[in-house]
Amino acid sequence: LLCEQSVALISNSLKKCGRISLALLALLFPFDWRGVVIPCCPSSEIEALLDAPVPFLIGGLSHDRFPQASQVVFVDLDNDKVACADELLAALPARPLNKLLKQLQIISNEMHSAEYDEFNRCA
Repeated sequence: LLCEQSVALISNSLKKCGRISLALLALLFPFDWRGVVIPCCPSSEIEALLDAPVPFLIGGLSHDRFPQASQVVFVDLDNDKVACADELLAALPARPLNKLLKQLQIISNEMHSAEYDEFNRCA
């Protein structure tokens, strides 16, 4: 988002898409997002928006596969996967990118552990 890259959040839950998209915007502070924001986009419209000439942050329901779009970062919120063109990642220096990926893996593991603990308490 800081690089004004288009991002599509995909999940089985529109509620999750909406919350995470708004949280991402809040994390940009003190910067402002000047692109288009559609936290809960109808599935039928996502593919039409992928070629938009302006950066966007959209959330939508899961598809069986990610549509092809070279300038869009797809984030599968349910399966902890990120899909994007290799040239988008090449814009980040290798050392900070590796550090970022390690931190994201730690956070992902902690989130899954917390969800597992919560599930066991409810069961």
